[in-house]
Amino acid sequence: MCISLAISGTLVDTSLYEILEDIICERVHGTGHRDDKCKDTGVQTQLSSLMGGLQAAMMVPGLVLTVPYGALADRYGRVKILGLSLLGITLYMASMAVVCARPDVFSLKLIWLSPAFQVIGGGTMVANPMLYATVADIVTDEQRSSAFMYIGSLVMAGSLVARPITYLAMSRSAWFAMWLGIAWLGITTVLAFCIPETLNVQAAVETDPVAVETPPDGKSPVLRFIATARAYVTKTFKTIRWLFWEQRLVGFLLVGLTFETLGKLAQLVSPQYISKRYKLSYSKVNLLQSIDTVTVLVLLLCILPVAGHLLTTKLRLSAREKDLRLAQGSAVVAALGTLVIATADKMSLLVVGMVTFNLGGGYTYLLRGLMTSLVAGHSIGLLYSCIAFVDTIIFMVAPLLYAWLFNVGLGQGDAWIGLPYLVGGGILVAAAVLVGLIRASFVDDVGTGGEGDEEEGEAGEESTGVR
Repeated sequence: MCISLAISGTLVDTSLYEILEDIICERVHGTGHRDDKCKDTGVQTQLSSLMGGLQAAMMVPGLVLTVPYGALADRYGRVKILGLSLLGITLYMASMAVVCARPDVFSLKLIWLSPAFQVIGGGTMVANPMLYATVADIVTDEQRSSAFMYIGSLVMAGSLVARPITYLAMSRSAWFAMWLGIAWLGITTVLAFCIPETLNVQAAVETDPVAVETPPDGKSPVLRFIATARAYVTKTFKTIRWLFWEQRLVGFLLVGLTFETLGKLAQLVSPQYISKRYKLSYSKVNLLQSIDTVTVLVLLLCILPVAGHLLTTKLRLSAREKDLRLAQGSAVVAALGTLVIATADKMSLLVVGMVTFNLGGGYTYLLRGLMTSLVAGHSIGLLYSCIAFVDTIIFMVAPLLYAWLFNVGLGQGDAWIGLPYLVGGGILVAAAVLVGLIRASFVDDVGTGGEGDEEEGEAGEESTGVR
């Protein structure tokens, strides 16, 4: 599933840039334009604004529906919600392709309406947490961080496979790559409904710390439905309060994830930044970004596991303290990588910056694993949905922010074209500082190893109902 999603997503995303650039370039320079004309500031500014608006519009369904769908997943199961979200994504991509296929009939800005199809299932901001929740249901606390890294590795492996597939498909035509990606995603959607359900609904209800006040019998079906819906909305808000207020560490970790996500989204402008600065086609940029995939695979499969083993065996750190230290280091390394990319005037320096940036990719998996270990199985879906809700807000703001910063950089000349990376690097530094403060503030919670952790784990199981 992860590999298929990575391949279909890469096919559609890469071809969309090429298709939109060609349409805009033809409108600006006419039908007989040379390819190098498509890289000028006028075309690239329009493309940046169009993609920024699309990426922001794509987040709207998730902003409204992520938390409700997460609550439903904790009540009725993960697979149904996952399948619905992929169905909505497939319809969204297909409608966008239709708009681009007839630029003589439709305004390109109509692609901003395509994400409305993601009301079905909530879109990517629901699909992603459902994948994590599915795995979290069937692994132990000790296995969880490693399992999340393996998920990331599978996604990266899919991206690695997707790069040459996309390059070959784009060599035939951007439209061939587009329709191939949509068809691939459609097949993946069918497969999603075939995944065995992982949630034990009865056990989840029994261990839930926030009970649902069911409406009394005797009411009409309509009134009973309204009362039931009101009860579940109330339960959802009470559970969110329990997750992020009564569980203070979980709340602070969510803030850390927010900073890290916002900082790393500077890479949203990577295709356009690399294409503009180094005069490369998008198919070649896509192939160059295979460096990202290989680096993250090495990080998740080799570097982080070895570093974690050394921290727990040599320094005798607890699992929580180990995860926090690795997360802090990841944010620092990623910040350094963004600064190198922003100032790279040669392709060799760009590659160094890309490798460094991706060596800081463990932050998200480490903090997600730590947060999951602090809550019970009955609330995992809602926890991930709340994380996705915050991500949705960030993904709505970040494309517009970084598109604006990119345009500002373009206006100031080539020396400032890396402005989005400079800002992203500063935000990642803030994420590293925040994790350091969390370690200092919660030294009693994270423990320093051995027996203290074991006692704390037992207490946590008793108070939260963890299996």
